[in-house]
Amino acid sequence: MKKVIAVIGGGLIIASMFLDFFTSEFMNFTGLEYFTKFEVNANKTFLGYVFIGIGAAMAIFGVLNNRALHMLNVLLGLAVAGMGVKYYLDIRSDVSQPGIGVWLMIVGGALAVVAPMIGMFRRTA
Repeated sequence: MKKVIAVIGGGLIIASMFLDFFTSEFMNFTGLEYFTKFEVNANKTFLGYVFIGIGAAMAIFGVLNNRALHMLNVLLGLAVAGMGVKYYLDIRSDVSQPGIGVWLMIVGGALAVVAPMIGMFRRTA
């Protein structure tokens, strides 16, 4: 069960970069477009690809049976969820609305944190 949750969490992070991240009255931007046009330092498209790579790594780490990789998954999940909250707050401070991509980024990071915890706290009789 924890492997499925980890793969879903990583998949949600990957999908969040291709869905609406930022919506306003007249336009919508995906996660990759958001990093290109609206970050403080222009042309940070690589950040979108970094999140895609992190999502893929988190899905792979969740499938492997290695305690160190599960701990790394927890740290990466916290970082991604935290960045998702940061982007949510940045977008809300403008007149625009956050899109489904921001929410999927937060949920994907949270699932990646929860998945290793399931295995750590499960007791076998």
